[in-house]
Amino acid sequence: MIDVHSHILPLVDDGSQSFELSLDLIKEEIKQGVTHIVLTPHIFGKEQKGNRAFQIEQFNKLKEMTKDLPITLILGAEIYYRPHFDLELHRYAFEDTNIILMEFSTQHKTAIEDIVFNIQAKGYQVIVAHVERYLYLTKEDIINIKKTGALLQVNSSAIVGPDKYTKKSMVNMLIRNKFIDIIATDTHNLDVRKPLMQQAFIKLKKYYSQEELYLLFNRINFVKKED
Repeated sequence: MIDVHSHILPLVDDGSQSFELSLDLIKEEIKQGVTHIVLTPHIFGKEQKGNRAFQIEQFNKLKEMTKDLPITLILGAEIYYRPHFDLELHRYAFEDTNIILMEFSTQHKTAIEDIVFNIQAKGYQVIVAHVERYLYLTKEDIINIKKTGALLQVNSSAIVGPDKYTKKSMVNMLIRNKFIDIIATDTHNLDVRKPLMQQAFIKLKKYYSQEELYLLFNRINFVKKED
């Protein structure tokens, strides 16, 4: 399994607040069958602590601490879309790829389809973070977002729960129509926002074939950057 959305990098946002917790989270993910974790600290969101240089510094420390564990850590980011910011997307793409994880407002209706279309046109592969939280999206909106080529990510906790950030009807609609491209944890801690990849896998067995399930938990389309 590949977890493409996590807040395991310590002391950089509202996720892990210590290296000890980060190690415990990583070990829990390994236990659940995860082999690759993309560390996606918040960028441009109110939760962000420190700049990109600090995130890279923390990543290098954590990578050294986990060198003997059966896990591959990849640095990415969860980019909160702000129209008035120069996002410099290349700085936040998953390592050695053009893949970016984008987060949008859950409160204010946002033209997600138009935004991701324009970003994809620049050569990026967009993953829309926790799409189940954008309750203003209609079924037609979601279809149109998928037509841009963007991938829709849903949190494992929403599948197992659903969690407090969404509605059961929204999650059921995404499952029933097979709109989900990626399941990831969005884990922050081992209490209320713990990794639930294995539990989500088990719950989705009755809705998806083995091949479809494999893609939900392993679909990461690395796109090499052009020289």
